[in-house]
Amino acid sequence: MDILVELGTGTPSVTLVDPQDFSSFRVLARGGGDRARLTQALEPYGRLTDDGGALIAPDGLQQLAGEHAQDVEWQRRLEAMLEYARARGWIDAETGAIRAHCDWA
Repeated sequence: MDILVELGTGTPSVTLVDPQDFSSFRVLARGGGDRARLTQALEPYGRLTDDGGALIAPDGLQQLAGEHAQDVEWQRRLEAMLEYARARGWIDAETGAIRAHCDWA
Protein backbone atom coordinates (compact mmCIF):
# COMPACT_ATOMS: atom_id res chain seq x y z
CA MET A 1 0.00 0.00 0.00
CA ASP A 2 1.19 3.44 -0.83
CA ILE A 3 -0.03 6.83 0.28
CA LEU A 4 -0.68 9.04 -2.74
CA VAL A 5 -0.59 12.77 -2.09
CA GLU A 6 -1.80 14.91 -4.99
CA LEU A 7 -0.34 18.34 -4.30
CA GLY A 8 -1.28 20.19 -7.50
CA THR A 9 -3.36 23.31 -7.07
CA GLY A 10 -6.05 23.71 -4.46
CA THR A 11 -6.38 21.48 -1.43
CA PRO A 12 -4.05 18.45 -1.55
CA SER A 13 -5.72 15.03 -1.59
CA VAL A 14 -4.39 12.04 0.31
CA THR A 15 -5.46 8.51 -0.59
CA LEU A 16 -4.31 5.00 0.23
CA VAL A 17 -3.47 3.17 -2.99
CA ASP A 18 -4.18 -0.57 -2.98
CA PRO A 19 -4.89 -0.97 0.76
CA GLN A 20 -4.73 -4.77 0.38
CA ASP A 21 -1.07 -4.72 -0.74
CA PHE A 22 1.07 -5.02 2.39
CA SER A 23 4.30 -5.61 0.46
CA SER A 24 4.97 -1.95 -0.39
CA PHE A 25 4.84 1.17 1.77
CA ARG A 26 5.81 4.64 0.63
CA VAL A 27 4.48 8.15 0.19
CA LEU A 28 4.03 9.19 -3.44
CA ALA A 29 4.01 12.98 -3.77
CA ARG A 30 2.61 14.17 -7.11
CA GLY A 31 2.02 17.58 -8.61
CA GLY A 32 5.03 19.51 -7.38
CA GLY A 33 7.91 19.36 -4.97
CA ASP A 34 6.55 21.64 -2.27
CA ARG A 35 7.65 20.16 1.07
CA ALA A 36 5.47 22.58 3.04
CA ARG A 37 2.32 21.43 1.20
CA LEU A 38 3.25 17.78 1.69
CA THR A 39 3.84 18.41 5.39
CA GLN A 40 0.41 20.00 5.69
CA ALA A 41 -1.31 17.22 3.73
CA LEU A 42 0.23 14.50 5.92
CA GLU A 43 -0.50 16.18 9.27
CA PRO A 44 -3.65 14.14 10.01
CA TYR A 45 -1.75 10.90 9.37
CA GLY A 46 1.88 11.50 10.31
CA ARG A 47 4.77 13.79 9.55
CA LEU A 48 7.79 14.29 7.33
CA THR A 49 11.21 13.59 8.76
CA ASP A 50 14.32 15.73 8.44
CA ASP A 51 15.92 13.14 6.15
CA GLY A 52 13.14 13.38 3.54
CA GLY A 53 11.12 10.37 4.65
CA ALA A 54 7.83 10.23 6.51
CA LEU A 55 6.51 8.68 9.70
CA ILE A 56 2.91 7.51 9.39
CA ALA A 57 0.88 6.60 12.47
CA PRO A 58 -0.89 3.22 12.38
CA ASP A 59 -4.18 4.95 13.20
CA GLY A 60 -3.52 7.30 10.27
CA LEU A 61 -3.24 4.27 8.01
CA GLN A 62 -6.49 2.92 9.40
CA GLN A 63 -8.17 6.25 8.75
CA LEU A 64 -6.93 6.26 5.15
CA ALA A 65 -8.00 2.62 4.69
CA GLY A 66 -11.63 3.45 5.47
CA GLU A 67 -13.85 0.36 5.36
CA HIS A 68 -10.86 -1.95 4.88
CA ALA A 69 -9.73 -1.10 8.42
CA GLN A 70 -12.90 -2.70 9.81
CA ASP A 71 -11.92 -6.10 8.38
CA VAL A 72 -10.29 -8.46 10.89
CA GLU A 73 -8.01 -9.96 8.22
CA TRP A 74 -6.88 -6.47 7.14
CA GLN A 75 -6.07 -5.64 10.77
CA ARG A 76 -4.09 -8.89 11.11
CA ARG A 77 -2.10 -8.11 7.96
CA LEU A 78 -1.42 -4.56 9.15
CA GLU A 79 -0.07 -5.90 12.45
CA ALA A 80 2.15 -8.34 10.55
CA MET A 81 3.46 -5.47 8.39
CA LEU A 82 4.18 -3.41 11.51
CA GLU A 83 6.01 -6.32 13.14
CA TYR A 84 8.10 -6.77 9.99
CA ALA A 85 8.93 -3.05 10.04
CA ARG A 86 9.71 -3.15 13.77
CA ALA A 87 12.19 -5.99 13.25
CA ARG A 88 14.02 -3.85 10.70
CA GLY A 89 14.06 -0.67 12.76
CA TRP A 90 11.43 1.12 10.65
CA ILE A 91 9.14 1.94 13.58
CA ASP A 92 9.65 5.15 15.53
CA ALA A 93 10.22 4.16 19.17
CA GLU A 94 8.58 7.33 20.52
CA THR A 95 5.38 7.35 18.49
CA GLY A 96 4.99 3.84 17.04
CA ALA A 97 4.77 5.39 13.56
CA ILE A 98 6.08 3.46 10.56
CA ARG A 99 8.80 4.93 8.37
CA ALA A 100 7.95 5.48 4.71
CA HIS A 101 10.16 6.54 1.84
CA CYS A 102 8.91 9.62 -0.06
CA ASP A 103 8.91 9.51 -3.85
CA TRP A 104 8.47 12.86 -5.62
CA ALA A 105 7.25 13.23 -9.17
